[in-house]
Amino acid sequence: MKIQTPYIAVPLRPHIADGLAVLTERSRTRLTEDDKKLGAALLADAYCDVLDHVFFELLYEINRVHPSPLMKEAIATGDEIKEKIHSSLKWVIGFFSSERIIPVINHFNDMTHALDREGSREHFTAFAIPPRLAADCQRVLGQLADGSAGDLHEGIELLIKVLDEALDQLVHEPKRLMKFNFVVNKTLDGVISLLQSLFKRMLRKLGVQVPRDMYPKVSAHLSRFLVVTPP
Repeated sequence: MKIQTPYIAVPLRPHIADGLAVLTERSRTRLTEDDKKLGAALLADAYCDVLDHVFFELLYEINRVHPSPLMKEAIATGDEIKEKIHSSLKWVIGFFSSERIIPVINHFNDMTHALDREGSREHFTAFAIPPRLAADCQRVLGQLADGSAGDLHEGIELLIKVLDEALDQLVHEPKRLMKFNFVVNKTLDGVISLLQSLFKRMLRKLGVQVPRDMYPKVSAHLSRFLVVTPP
């Protein structure tokens, strides 16, 4: 399925795309309990890849150039969030049969695209964003690149809007597809809300701490994931 611009595209490690393709093929007959566990592990890895590529690679670079306790705290928070993602998915797979993960596997496989980027062909997870949001992101990224941005406030709030778009397609839609009962659904909503609040608070806290000389680096890094014209 070809995705229409504008969209966000984030690289995936090869085993994720390969594993999703294998499970999609197996789902045409019947998935085993081991397949279900593999599916949950692949989804957790995909979530962590998105966080690592978009956010934490940048934090590592900022902390390398301008080390600070706040950056180290943010990196530790990221590790906590990723650990919670893996443990939550391990917990939740016990509440549904192998067949109920099939729509989720198909959903994520449909979001996986082989794209030519920067001279090589890689697999990405990609999700559409509204044109207005894409235009605002281009404008702010341009201001960060040329030094005309006074601070990171608007950039952080736009990043949070992109995060909300990602959550809808990467988290909320799969949860809807699995059709959990009320108790499990409510528990998952609580975990998702907690992680979302933790992440947004971390971003807003970091936004006022990033040195101005890193703004062009921030722009260059985030621009890699925004696709506004077909590759």
